[in-house]
Amino acid sequence: MRLLKRLGLALFAVFFALSAHAQSGAPARETPSVVGVYLPSVSFEDSLSRARFAEGLAASLQASTGSPFRGRAFAAAAEFQAQVATGGLHFAVADAAFVLQGASFRPLAQAHLGGNPSRPMVLVVDNAELGRTIGDLAGRSLLTFDMGAREDPFIKNFVFQGQIGVDYFKRQKSVRDVQAALAHVRLGKAQATLAFEGGGGGLRVAFKSRPAPLPIFALCTDTVDAGLLSRVKTAVVSLSAPSPAFEGFGPYNVNASANSALRSALASGVGGGGTDLVFAAPNSTLPTVNSQAEATVAPTALGLPTAAELLTLPAPPPDVF
Repeated sequence: MRLLKRLGLALFAVFFALSAHAQSGAPARETPSVVGVYLPSVSFEDSLSRARFAEGLAASLQASTGSPFRGRAFAAAAEFQAQVATGGLHFAVADAAFVLQGASFRPLAQAHLGGNPSRPMVLVVDNAELGRTIGDLAGRSLLTFDMGAREDPFIKNFVFQGQIGVDYFKRQKSVRDVQAALAHVRLGKAQATLAFEGGGGGLRVAFKSRPAPLPIFALCTDTVDAGLLSRVKTAVVSLSAPSPAFEGFGPYNVNASANSALRSALASGVGGGGTDLVFAAPNSTLPTVNSQAEATVAPTALGLPTAAELLTLPAPPPDVF
């Protein structure tokens, strides 16, 4: 009996040793890279849709690179930025304003729609404002989604090209994403908000800006293996990544006009109130002005006579003579 017991223990020891040797010789499982998604400008239907987009993007990267990926969607800027700061994310897809004002990001690709990496933004208003133009919205409540620490320069310098000050509207505290902002306008809790063209949820467009950069796919840590980084850079520009605002990614061009204009706008201060132009025509691009002296209010938008009319004597009534 003792002999059998000793023999059993010996066989177990041999089996254990062989198993340990086999496991030590097996390649270690690769740790998944994490791609984060923070897109407050994109009108996802709900949190589940946003999470599915992140998971689908990770699955596509995994299939294309042969390395494991995991996707994480973020609804709040603080949580996203904390994960970037602590190295919890390897790659990220985020609004251009966040990427271009954050030192932690290295742009690798840019979202596109129909091959175009930029798209105008629109100022949309609720049904009570039907027929109004931007000139009629002075002092009205403007609700924006989270645009980062440089929100005021983004609005004044980029969207309105320095011609309307940040105090032109009655500003409300920003909400977490464009979907929430649109809901507030529909419910009458705000009178206007900004969105990418085509993403205004059926609300009336009172103004259209110059093209704004679409979201950017970026590296956000220096711990990524060079081989994996090379495969990701090759893969991402051919991925299909359909969302409510774009359909995939293309090469990132640092000198693209929209990217250059946004970087310049974010780097500039907001200064005073701007020139407060009033525009008669909706859906129009702001005119380019070289100085405040050239920027004048359009009298016809206010129903006032022009300077020429003020200097001209009115014709007498027909029954004077």
